[in-house]
Amino acid sequence: MNNRRLIVSLISDQTQPNVLLIKEYANENTDHCFISTKTMNSRSIPQRIQNACKLSTVKYTYEVDENSQPDVIAKLTADKKAFEQYDRIIVNLTGGTKAMSLAVFSFFEKMPNAKLLYKPTQNYFIDFRTNEKIEIHTQLTIEEYLTAYGITTQRETPSGISAEQTDTVYQNFIKLNLKDFTNEFLFMREKRSAKKTITSEGFRSVESFINAINYQPKSPNKLDKSEIVYLTGGWFEEWVKQHIEKELNLSYNYISGGIKINSDNPRSKWKNDIASIIGQEPDKEKVPNEMDVVIMKDNTLYTIECKSSLISTENNADGQKNKNILNETIFKSDSLQQLFGLRPQTIIMTLTDIKAEIEKDTNQKGRFENSLNRANVSNIKVVDLQQIRNNENQLFNLIK
Repeated sequence: MNNRRLIVSLISDQTQPNVLLIKEYANENTDHCFISTKTMNSRSIPQRIQNACKLSTVKYTYEVDENSQPDVIAKLTADKKAFEQYDRIIVNLTGGTKAMSLAVFSFFEKMPNAKLLYKPTQNYFIDFRTNEKIEIHTQLTIEEYLTAYGITTQRETPSGISAEQTDTVYQNFIKLNLKDFTNEFLFMREKRSAKKTITSEGFRSVESFINAINYQPKSPNKLDKSEIVYLTGGWFEEWVKQHIEKELNLSYNYISGGIKINSDNPRSKWKNDIASIIGQEPDKEKVPNEMDVVIMKDNTLYTIECKSSLISTENNADGQKNKNILNETIFKSDSLQQLFGLRPQTIIMTLTDIKAEIEKDTNQKGRFENSLNRANVSNIKVVDLQQIRNNENQLFNLIK
């Protein structure tokens, strides 16, 4: 015996418990055993775990019948002699199907050097032999968590505008009547979509808004592309990120603003034959999207969609029209959270005072009620201006 250990992982869609246990217990003397199924292998779920944990090899791999305890036990029994070389075996019973978990438990229970662990939804393991709760010291980074679910990320470049300037914008923005600046917003959004700058002539079209929020442009009478993104809502994302970062004292690995993500097609009951539906093979199988603010805290992923206003003004043939965008924001957030495992915390933060909007226009009452009820069903928390004002230095308390 040479202090060798083996970590046994049952593979399922929920990869985070496997990654956590491996990172918690693995060392240079550790081998790995993956017990998987044809379905999980076809979707490269074991590879996601390897990628997140940076495992170069897995010594024992088994593809089992997910509904057959005898099949699982027979395949493990074939390597029983090999398992006996290990001083310590750590078995993660969290994943797999019930049949797989029962079979693996039955097989390793007979080995006195096997530690049988299970991770509930809380941030600890339970030892099945002793019923002891075991604290988890590992803290997954944002990238490790998302990699475990087959998601690749690209962080957007922050504006570089100071936190002091962003606080000034916030303090002035929340005092505005946004209807007074409808044309300014429409003009800046048009430039943002076209990825163009605003030069001296165009600057006069937005100068009243710039002055109202006390923003100091990088160059006189000009806005570059990053400033236009900032002024059309990016500043609020940065404000939320800066406040929570300071509140929780989080480092780069555990909080980010502006993440572009690419994911394998999300889990679905159906596997659409895209080629036959649209008449050709798709260009790629990845679905791009963006998240405004992402936080990892106690191995829980928090995603925040930031909306400086839930009332969007659009130009159409009949002139300008106001649109309540809460429902579509909830739809986007609900779609995203399906990618992130069992218990991601999904939040929409807005500088719209919902109660005040209803008081100004009673027709909005039913729309907001329906949207908020839908958010409840989807387990999405909506935080509006009044709540933010009352908790400016404790934003995380609103979402945890």
